[in-house]
Amino acid sequence: MEEIKRNKLAIAKKLQNKMMAEYSTKYRKLRPENKWKLPSRKFVEDILYEYTINLNHKSFIFDTSDETIMNLFSELDQQHIGECNIPSELQVDDTLLDFLLLYRQNNSQDLRRVISIDIYLSSYNPRRNYDYYYVHEVFSHLPQDLFNPHLEDWFKTNLWSIIVDNCFLDVLDAEFIRSEGCSRASGTKFLANGFKKLPKTMRDTLVQKVKKYNLSFVISYQLEVVGFLHSGQYLQQLVMDIPCRSICRLRRFPTTKIPASLDEVDELLVMVNDMLVAKLRIKRCLESVNNYYSSNIELKKRLKNRKEIKARGDNFPDTQKTPKAKRIKLIKEIKIGI
Repeated sequence: MEEIKRNKLAIAKKLQNKMMAEYSTKYRKLRPENKWKLPSRKFVEDILYEYTINLNHKSFIFDTSDETIMNLFSELDQQHIGECNIPSELQVDDTLLDFLLLYRQNNSQDLRRVISIDIYLSSYNPRRNYDYYYVHEVFSHLPQDLFNPHLEDWFKTNLWSIIVDNCFLDVLDAEFIRSEGCSRASGTKFLANGFKKLPKTMRDTLVQKVKKYNLSFVISYQLEVVGFLHSGQYLQQLVMDIPCRSICRLRRFPTTKIPASLDEVDELLVMVNDMLVAKLRIKRCLESVNNYYSSNIELKKRLKNRKEIKARGDNFPDTQKTPKAKRIKLIKEIKIGI
C-alpha cells in the first residue's frame, strides 16, 4: 500500500513539475519591452510569476478582485492596474431606462397590468428598438414556479435563455458560448467555473483575437471579452481585456440575483440593466473591428507591416493549461490513503 502511494505521489509530482516548466518557459519568452511596467518601475509579470510559480494553478490572468494578488502591489500600483487603458464605462440611455422602470412593480397584479400594455414606439425598428422588446419579454416570461428547487438545466432553459441569450439576438456578429451543466447549483461548481474554466475560456478568446488582428490592435482598440457566470438564481458578469502587453486583466462585477419576491424587484431591474450594458460593450468591440477592416488606411498599414504585426502577436503567451485531471485525481487518492 505504501509503495502504491509513493508511486502515485511521484507521478503527481512529475506532472506538477512539467506544468511548472511550461509556465516558466512562457514567462522567460516574454521580452522586457513587452512587460507591464508599473509606476513603482516594477513589472506585473515578474511579481505574478514569483508568487504563482509554486501554486497549483498558474496563469497570465490578473484578477483584480483577488485581494491576495492585489496586496502584492502598492496602493499606487493598484490604482494604475485598475485604470490603465481601461475602456470607458457605458450606460443605457435614459429613454430605455425609463421604459425599464415601468416594470418596477412590487405586486403581481400591477406587473401584469404593465405587461398587458403593448409596447408603443412611433416607428418600431427591430434593430434599433429590440432592447424594448427584450425588456418586455423578460418580465412576460418569468416562470411561475421560479422559486422551487430545480436542476441547473431548468434554470438554463427557463430563465437564463430569456435573460442572457435573448439579450443578444439582435447582435448578428456575436458568438455565444455556453458551458453545459445539469447538476443542482452548488457553491463548488460556481467557484470552479468562475475562477478556472470561464476565465480560461475568455482568455483563449482574447488569444484568438491577438492572433487574428495582432496585439497592438487589441490593446489600442480596447477589445473586451464578456463572460456570464450563473448558478441557480445568481448571475455575475466578468469582463476581460489586455491593458498592456502580455497580461489579461479580469474584472468581476457585483453578483445579481432573481428576487425571491416582487418586493425585491429592483434586483431584477439591476440584472436586466447589466445585461444591456454588457451588450453595449460587445457592440463597441464589433464596431471597432468593423471600422478597422473597412478602412483603406488600416489595410495599407497591415500590408506594409505584416512581419512586424506577426512578431508582436507571437510574443503574447498562450493560455496556461489547467492542472491535469489525472494529477488532481492522484492527489485526492493520496490524501484519503487509497
